[in-house]
Amino acid sequence: NRAEAVEWHRLGTHTARHPYGRAAVEWWRDGDQITIDATVPPNTTAVVQLPDGSAAFQVGSGSHRWIATDSLVQRVQVAPIRADEVSLAQLIDDFEAFRMVVDVIRGLDSGLADLLVRSTAWVPNRRLFDSVARIPDPVAQAVAGALEELNAVRGI
Repeated sequence: NRAEAVEWHRLGTHTARHPYGRAAVEWWRDGDQITIDATVPPNTTAVVQLPDGSAAFQVGSGSHRWIATDSLVQRVQVAPIRADEVSLAQLIDDFEAFRMVVDVIRGLDSGLADLLVRSTAWVPNRRLFDSVARIPDPVAQAVAGALEELNAVRGI
């Protein structure tokens, strides 16, 4: 039997129960490098598709780790980022802006930053300020100001 594929969301964790046991994946980013840890249940296989553009491959049961370069980082065209307009997908694809947003929020409310990083689905149809139930005005203003500064540094 094969464990069902786990959809790639670029950042976070996913766990699923299968008849043969627990399947899990965790991934995190450092610049354009992504580290992926996966656990495949006994007597199963999994098909792995890394974000570096390489061909998919099959692995057997056990614990696995890969470090890959996110090829999307190389393709992203930098455009101005407005805090009240940016989609979650746009933000996560611009690592510099993503890191800045998380750092600003963490400096004001570490719990809110952890909630954002751990429980956000980085999808194109949701905006940053819609992603967390309630972002206090001072935090939203600090994020908007930081992104304006980033746009200025980038000359856009």
